Amino acid sequence: SSSGGTIQVGTSPYAAVFGNQGNYPTQFTTNGTTRMTITGDGRGLSDFTALCWCSWNMSNSSIKDSHNISSIQDNGVGRQRPIMTNSASDANYAGVANGNAVNNWNGVETTVLGVNTSGPDVYHQEAGSTYDATNVFVICFGG
Repeated sequence: SSSGGTIQVGTSPYAAVFGNQGNYPTQFTTNGTTRMTITGDGRGLSDFTALCWCSWNMSNSSIKDSHNISSIQDNGVGRQRPIMTNSASDANYAGVANGNAVNNWNGVETTVLGVNTSGPDVYHQEAGSTYDATNVFVICFGG
């Protein structure tokens, strides 16, 4: 059924162009279940698209690049939370993180300690001491 959207086949360099004239989401469904939604602001929401991802510098909380991250909350040396622009619907999502060594590679660990609807809590330590890594990466799925 149509509610104002259009499907154009063969009218551009692409196989097909999907869209609508307003700021409305586009949904893809199979067997009566929505599998993916493209929101009016261009975000893809599904079980197989990233909820958020971010590359940043802990030493000055500057974001290098990201998706669905608006800022970095500094919770102390080696502890930061990327804040999602659009919060997760729940805190049942998975997150993984990685980062570079600051002092040495002895016992380096960058990990997600926990998640909540505003973002993942990322922690960085080396040989038992916390440091602000300069290249930190996190990606989350679910929520």
